[in-house]
Amino acid sequence: MPDKKLQLLLKDAKTFPFLFIGSGISRRYLNFPNWQNLLEDFAQKIKPHLPLPYKSYERNLREEDRSNEYLKFPAIASLISDDFSKKIYEDVDEEDFRNRHYALISRDVDPFKIAVAEKFKKDYYEVNDNYTAEVQLLKSIQNKIAGIITTNYDLFLEKCFPNFTTYIGQNDLLFKPIYNIAEIYKIHGCCSKPESIIINKDDYKIFDEKNPYLAAKLITFFIEHPIIFLGYSISDPNIKKIFGAIANGLTNEQLLSLGKRLIFIEFDENCQDPTHQNNIITVDNGQRINVELFKTSSFEFVYKAIQKNRESFKPQVLRTLKQHIYELVKTNEPIEKVRAVGIEDVDNIEDLEVVIGVGVHSQIGYGSLEPKDLYLDLLYDNKNFDNNKIVELTIPDHIKHFSGSTPMHKYCRHYEDELPNKVQEKLKTSFEDYITRSMEQSRKNKTSFSIENILSIHSLDKQEDIQGFVIHCLKLQEEEIDINLLKESLIKIVELDSDWFASKHNSQIKKLLQIYDFLKYHKK
Repeated sequence: MPDKKLQLLLKDAKTFPFLFIGSGISRRYLNFPNWQNLLEDFAQKIKPHLPLPYKSYERNLREEDRSNEYLKFPAIASLISDDFSKKIYEDVDEEDFRNRHYALISRDVDPFKIAVAEKFKKDYYEVNDNYTAEVQLLKSIQNKIAGIITTNYDLFLEKCFPNFTTYIGQNDLLFKPIYNIAEIYKIHGCCSKPESIIINKDDYKIFDEKNPYLAAKLITFFIEHPIIFLGYSISDPNIKKIFGAIANGLTNEQLLSLGKRLIFIEFDENCQDPTHQNNIITVDNGQRINVELFKTSSFEFVYKAIQKNRESFKPQVLRTLKQHIYELVKTNEPIEKVRAVGIEDVDNIEDLEVVIGVGVHSQIGYGSLEPKDLYLDLLYDNKNFDNNKIVELTIPDHIKHFSGSTPMHKYCRHYEDELPNKVQEKLKTSFEDYITRSMEQSRKNKTSFSIENILSIHSLDKQEDIQGFVIHCLKLQEEEIDINLLKESLIKIVELDSDWFASKHNSQIKKLLQIYDFLKYHKK
């Protein structure tokens, strides 16, 4: 039986599986369009006067692009993007779009990507009622999978797995610390960050140039975990590209052992009961990779097979433990201690930061805190940080790695000695120091004169209100800001958008948090 076969494959692997999720999942559960339908929709908006606008773009392709299965749609997207951008910049009827996305457009983010992101974010909640049971099963396997790799732009997976940490784009995966557990890797970008979206020909060219580095990161997943492919065809050119890059880094022996770890679940509406067979994928360099292929019209049997996996620890618990150990080792300051102790020594661990296998002590590695930790402490005041250590260890590290993009006044106000030179140099002393040239320019067109006034327009009842609220608040003068109302609003924002620190308006939110930090804690 195919379901028993899948259970056996997962059991034999002895590790949690990774899910590799493609656009077929978004089409199934969210009614999203496929590649061609998406481009047809935008072509119609740009050339509504033509009977077949999409075909007109297709006809303008160079022959080498038209015949290339991998580049055809990105090449069409490039043509559409050029025309769409021109329309946004020049058409008087697009003033609403320009106003809604002023912050992004002013940073030269491609308007086409902004519009694609808006579509995928706006339409998220239209979950197909026919698959409620499947979606619930998918959510139920959160503690039975190691992580997710996806080429999808939408936010469906983040909503299904809220305790997972999301990495957006190749740069996040390549340059940020990852722990290989309880994480979502969005390798083609995300609608929460429009500039990250991989969609046109140039994007794919850059993606391919980095593919060997991406493959080097993914090899660990492929070697150590079963990989279950959902929402892809076995002939998908994107998957073949990634397989080809990974195959280049493996020996023939490793490729053979990889076979039972690559599990394709291919949708077939005519398949009443799941079927199983061994299959071979031939990649561009001619190498042949064995895979396990299941065909089905329902993914329920897949999720149920994953549910039967035994778990020793929840993935998010393992990730937290790995993160604490990593952060403890990363700091260069000699204030953290790690020691192996026997269970009989539990009375002698008062001076330990982390007790491996026993628990976490109350202190943390101050050289490893991230700006987000300080921003959240600024709002909730619940971390009980040591102000002196924050000023001496954390803030100098943030100045070095994040250009000082962190709240400082809360901690500097109660610092017991003369501030370190680096901190003193970066500490802003007036409200106007926070106002950039573009913010100063935008003040000329402001229509609101208080936070209360802004909230009457952007009530922060839904995520769509966040950007408008933040942009208008950044136009206010110092005397127009009610500090308590600003704090309440910022708390609403971070609770409304659980991934706010990685959202498309993250820089503006951080700026507003820094202004609150100044207004609340600046020594006058």
